[in-house]
Parts: sequence; structure tokens; C-alpha cells
Amino acid sequence: MNCQLCGSDNLTVLTTALRNGGGTVLYCGNCDFGILKDQVQDPERYYAEEYRKTHRNAPDEETPEQIYNNTKDFQGRRLARLEIYGKERGALLEAGCSAGQFISQVKGHTVYGVEYDGRCREFVHDRFGILVYGAMPLYQCGFDYVCMFQVLEHISDPIKYLNDINGLLKPRGRVFIEVPNINDHLRIVPEYNKFYSHEAHNWYFSEKSLTKLCELTGFFQIALETLQDYGIRNYFHWLYKGRPIGRLGLMPEVMNELQEADNRYRTAVELNGTASNLFAVWEKK
Repeated sequence: MNCQLCGSDNLTVLTTALRNGGGTVLYCGNCDFGILKDQVQDPERYYAEEYRKTHRNAPDEETPEQIYNNTKDFQGRRLARLEIYGKERGALLEAGCSAGQFISQVKGHTVYGVEYDGRCREFVHDRFGILVYGAMPLYQCGFDYVCMFQVLEHISDPIKYLNDINGLLKPRGRVFIEVPNINDHLRIVPEYNKFYSHEAHNWYFSEKSLTKLCELTGFFQIALETLQDYGIRNYFHWLYKGRPIGRLGLMPEVMNELQEADNRYRTAVELNGTASNLFAVWEKK
């Protein structure tokens, strides 16, 4: 197997422990890029029928409404960055819009979604009146913005996918991308490292590899930062209990002492590039 970004065949093994069992993630040191060796076959069927059975935000999450309720309150930083880098109102498409937790809160833009899961498509349309496609609408162009949050790591061919998105955008249209960070500081905890790598993630991005992908697909990078979504309680939970804390780790701290510690923790890992997520804004050349 060669690296999809640079073509190198000098790949090493990053891990053989995945979240739900065995598997191999390879690593390209040239690109700082991880590659799942045995990738999801028939991704449209997998994400439409299988993914939600094993990957949930909460153990009792069964319906699109539960997905929406569990995640709608954690879209603030995404919405804030849209306000900064998407000030001009226009047509916005969210790829992988799930239950509409982000696009339902977007103000001032005309919004559309793409989602494989038919139950989520129906929920978003019925609840919010938003048109959601079952696949990328390659026959349509003229979008001002495309957003994809925690999506690109699942795609079979990220170069082709982003080239297709480039074709959907107007000149100087922008794409907003959020992906897990391969240099997440919590990967030093063995139990977290097994949890971090799993069978649904085909690719593991760093600032270096995401920037290279930007260059390969005809975009200019406007912004790239790391963002920490889980707080300091999640950090200590992994250190001492070796398992995720769940949605509690996303909740804002209410005690003054914890607020200060949490703010310092998040700021430190974001400044040194080891926060849990990468967030990029690219513009079509």
C-alpha cells in the first residue's frame, strides 16, 4: 500500500488495536498521515444502515431526534467560525448533516444537507424544512459554502471527494472542515489510543497532511487551528479510569476553580497543536 497523499511506500504500523477490535492503521512519516489498511466496503450502505448501531453519542441514542438533542448544544464554535469566515450570505451545503444539529442553527444562509441515513434525512426535512440529498448533488453547482464536520475521515477517496466539492463551489467559495487530530495529546494514554483508532475512520489527519490535501485539491488555506472539544474532566477520566466520560466531558464547567483549570487546559493543548480536532477553512482558487 502507498500513501494516498505523497505516493510513498515507506509506511510503518501506527497501531493494531482499534476501538471495536483488531485492525491496522499505517502511518506515512513524510505526510504525518494515518491510513486504515482494511477500509469500509460499500460506505453508502454502511453509513445508512450500520454505523449508528455501534457509534453513538450516548448508549440510549436510537432515533434522529435523540441524536439532535444530544448534539445541538455543542455547535457553538462551528457557528462562530462560520460567522467569521462566512460573513457574506449565500447557499450553504453541509455534507454529513446527521440530524441537522448544525444546519438547523445556521442563520442568514440558504441551507441544504447531504446525509446517507434516510431516517435523518426525513427528520431534518420534516422538523426544519431543509432539503437533504441522499448523495452529493454533483449535478448542481453554485454553493458559496460547504461544511463537513467529522466527515472527511470516513470518505473512501478524500482527493476525489474534495475535487468534487471544489466543482460545486462558486469562484472563491469556501469549505469548512473539522477532523480528528492524529496528534491528539490524549493518545499517550494506551486505552484512549485504542479508542481513538477505529474501523470507521479511513484517514488520520495532522496539520501537515490536511494542508497537503488542501494543495492537492485546488484550494487555498484561509485558516487552520486545533480545537479541544472535551474538557479537563474527560482528561482525568481517561488517565484514572481508562474510558470515555461521555457527554459530561463536553459540558461547560460551573465551579469557578474548575472553570479556570478547564480554560487553561483547553488553551494549552490548542496552542501547542495537540487538541482533539483540526478545524480548517479553505477557499477555492
